[in-house]
Amino acid sequence: MHKIRNYPFKLFPNNSFLPGEGMKYDQEAILEAMHNCIAHQDYSQNARIVVIERENELEFRNKGNFYDGTYEDYISGERIPDKYRNPFLAQAMANIKMIDTEGFGIHKMFVSQKKRYLPMPDYDKSDSENVVLTIPGNVIDENYSLLLLENADIDLTTAVLLDRVQKGKPISESAVKMLRKEGLVEGRKPHLYVAKHIAKATNREVEYTLKKGFDDTECQEWIKKALKDHMVLTRKQINQLLWSKLPLDYTNEQKLSKIRNLLYKMRMQQTIYPDKDRNWHLTESKTNNLDEFRRE
Repeated sequence: MHKIRNYPFKLFPNNSFLPGEGMKYDQEAILEAMHNCIAHQDYSQNARIVVIERENELEFRNKGNFYDGTYEDYISGERIPDKYRNPFLAQAMANIKMIDTEGFGIHKMFVSQKKRYLPMPDYDKSDSENVVLTIPGNVIDENYSLLLLENADIDLTTAVLLDRVQKGKPISESAVKMLRKEGLVEGRKPHLYVAKHIAKATNREVEYTLKKGFDDTECQEWIKKALKDHMVLTRKQINQLLWSKLPLDYTNEQKLSKIRNLLYKMRMQQTIYPDKDRNWHLTESKTNNLDEFRRE
């Protein structure tokens, strides 16, 4: 513990004059992670347990894999493992209060992160031969952390799902529906992001708009306004006009497809039309020119 750089931090919620305070790392969670490595190490591999401190995270590595189930099974604290890789060692460590043999260790680490408004632990770097636990020690998305701070009644399952959203990880369709119902996320899979009302509550309106981009109606208005000003636009000019107005997390291919669909939709609505050179014009301009010719 003396080797790890641990210090307090503060978050300032909008619904209180008092800041939320916590430590970068929770000592109990660090010990829990370390003792789990010792209790569940595959000692037949004759390998070391490794702890790495990076700028904003701690990483714990031990040989082996999850011996009974997966880590997700133990987040809620409802599952009790049926067996241990090292039963005598695990029992000895439990007897001297180093670990909890009921399987609540992972649950405690997740609860600790939630109480301190920080991202959840994860085992994403694990493989068939290694268990790798990462404990974040910094805020990733301020909206997520302030949401936990301002809403202490959010349950652990919801906090874990929101953590996956802030990290850009996939979640199930049923989870998306649940978060939408609660008004916690917006966007379409796989581009989910924090909902607008949370962004407002945390002064992140500009970031929200950039992530979301403008909707179809707004993009069509940009095209119509530009055509009124310039009379004709090439496809390249329309791309340049809309490129920065589409969601930030769209790929170039997605942006091109989006613009193509917008132009097709406006053409079907007879709002715009292409000439023989595939340049675009406002339909009302064509009608106005014809009316003027008739009057003459």
